[in-house]
Amino acid sequence: MDRTLLPSAQLLILATVARAGIPPTALWGDPVLQLTSWQQHDPCFLAPSLRGSELFLSVGTGLTPSGANTTCPTGGNILESAVAAGVYTLAARLTSLGIPYTSDFYSGGCHSWQYWQTEFGKSWPMLEAALGA
Repeated sequence: MDRTLLPSAQLLILATVARAGIPPTALWGDPVLQLTSWQQHDPCFLAPSLRGSELFLSVGTGLTPSGANTTCPTGGNILESAVAAGVYTLAARLTSLGIPYTSDFYSGGCHSWQYWQTEFGKSWPMLEAALGA
């Protein structure tokens, strides 16, 4: 399934671009009229071309346990929940194609630098090896 073609994904993408003060269709065009462009930016559509690449997928549920001490910008946990659906779909697509990947799917989380830095650290050994560093 192409994630960017789902109406909920299209709304999220267009709203995110608009929130940045950019005309929403400036990103990939209209989702209907420029369907090919939207597909060419969809990880699930492009998944077969990832064969042979080292992949690291990471996402939280966005559902922070009560009493947890975390800083999350307004809406960051909601955005993480929305992104999670796409990451899980990509993981299923890769699995169906027999393409291996490393994953860190965790409870809680927030779409913010705090979590990106943590996950970057977890993915660094894979990245370091791929770069030959």
